[in-house]
Amino acid sequence: MTTAQKDVVWQRLPQGWIEFRSFGDATPAQWWQNYLSTGEGWLTDDVRATLTTGFEQGVALFADAPFDFAGMHLEIGARPAVWFLSTQVARGTPDASEEAEGSLAYLAAARLGAAGSSTSFTASDGRTGLIAFGLAGNPAHGIVAVGQLALPDSRGVALVTGMTTDPERYEDLLIRVAFALDTTLVLPAGELPPDLDPAE
Repeated sequence: MTTAQKDVVWQRLPQGWIEFRSFGDATPAQWWQNYLSTGEGWLTDDVRATLTTGFEQGVALFADAPFDFAGMHLEIGARPAVWFLSTQVARGTPDASEEAEGSLAYLAAARLGAAGSSTSFTASDGRTGLIAFGLAGNPAHGIVAVGQLALPDSRGVALVTGMTTDPERYEDLLIRVAFALDTTLVLPAGELPPDLDPAE
């Protein structure tokens, strides 16, 4: 969760998410220790040290980035993969919306080239979003996707960039980008989404 003076950008993140940019009221070190505490009893010291080094490098890399969120999810098992998502919200002015749309077009063209594709999707409340996607690298070593969705109540536009190391799993990446876009909200400070608010 990232805090502005009068509002908060809120987003649902997948279980096991490693955040590099936004830590609420905690310091990065506090957030990381809390994250590691969920692995007590099965994370070895070597694994903890490796993860900690990667986390610290990620925090340093995105320290001055304009993203509201930026992080990754590690998938282990039969098809291991690394998933990366970053989110940036352009607040709700006409100029900001036009700038956000231009940013998506620029990012899609710069990162995806002529081989890129695009698709639309419908958010849970009926809003229509767009995701451009394509292979990353030559030869391909992953998939990159850039999506945009207008926020509810004309609060702006959410932009999400996603990447995965598995070039065959573009549909999974599109789902993750769409989910991130669909769950991104700008709320007054201290307010929770209705489905999480105990007062509702």
